[in-house]
Amino acid sequence: MKKSLLAIAAMTAFAGAAQAQSSVTVYGILDSGIVSTKADTYQGTQVTQSAVTGGGVASTSRLGFRGKEELGGGISAEFVLETALLNASTAATSSSSPLFSTSATSGTRQAYVGLNTKDMGAATVGYQYTFTHLTGLAGDPFGGLNLPGQPLVAITLTGMAASAAVMNNALAVQPGGTSATTGATGSNSDYASRSNAIIYATPVFSGLQAKASYSLNGGASTATNGTTTPSRNNAVGAQLIYNSGKFNATASYVSTVEAVAAYGSATTSTDRNIYNTRAAVSYDFGMLKAFATYGLDKISAVTQSASQSGQQDVKNNNMQAGVAAPVTPVVTLKATYSTGKYTLGSGIGGATYGLERNQSGYQLGANYALSKRTDLYAAYGSFTRQNQTATGNNTDTGYAMGVRHTF
Repeated sequence: MKKSLLAIAAMTAFAGAAQAQSSVTVYGILDSGIVSTKADTYQGTQVTQSAVTGGGVASTSRLGFRGKEELGGGISAEFVLETALLNASTAATSSSSPLFSTSATSGTRQAYVGLNTKDMGAATVGYQYTFTHLTGLAGDPFGGLNLPGQPLVAITLTGMAASAAVMNNALAVQPGGTSATTGATGSNSDYASRSNAIIYATPVFSGLQAKASYSLNGGASTATNGTTTPSRNNAVGAQLIYNSGKFNATASYVSTVEAVAAYGSATTSTDRNIYNTRAAVSYDFGMLKAFATYGLDKISAVTQSASQSGQQDVKNNNMQAGVAAPVTPVVTLKATYSTGKYTLGSGIGGATYGLERNQSGYQLGANYALSKRTDLYAAYGSFTRQNQTATGNNTDTGYAMGVRHTF
């Protein structure tokens, strides 16, 4: 009898120890508010759009699971699984998609698994943020406020491919700044995250950490011979991160091949190469925290054929400075100012190509902390760009007020 009791006690202790080595955390953000944006001119007409959004302006609403299991020997298995929580206006388009999906209609977010070791670093595989996106967030006191005012992200793969429309203000401003002209990321999810991404991160040595990424586009494309094959939209990236007390710095470079023709079709001469460079620094002075960010996005086509007019050497070169000042224990004021230049093409495809236009933007906002997990926010943004096809400049503006709860 005593041996049986001892065996049960030993098994219970072992099970408890095993459970203590594994953990799963449920977390999320709910961000809802009122957002309104206005375009000076959209094809000659002033446009104002307003909405109540549950998709997030200060932060994207999300539900996530984070897990870790200690495997012994300093090795652990880790995973992150997230889904976006969309507002009612987009629910119809995503209702047929699974809850956790990398479909653009259901709200793409992180979904990856990996191994972490104390001595060798960590390797993760799955749908993950790009270094371009993470570096930009590190240098932004707003953490990526989805309103006009950030030329740093005014150019994306889709925005660059339609660069003539961007240059000539042919894109309407959308609630929450989802148009490329307002400075948000448009419909291109590759800018912020990539599927089939493999990321390796070294251990932190004296505050310094290095990361490398490689990703393949998992989509399929049909060649002229009728054979369905993977596309060639591969991306390679590197990032350096340095943290020392109140000073933080990070820099990244990502190179992407956007294949126009599929494997098996005629040629790769229509491929486009996209290069994203970012550098960000911040320093906490106590009374305020200062931020500075540099961004350079470039697209280069292999040839200058008629189908690629305006897509040869398109560039977006910008700098941004910002501050976050906690004026009271519960109130924080934030501000950013950005300036830069957008270059369209290499003088091909017509008179509008090869031109440059100046652009600038700013954002102002305040956060009021109701608790450690709930805050109220208000923000205003403005983005001005030189118009190449009409007299004067064009300015997109927007404001948002909302409440954000984290759990």
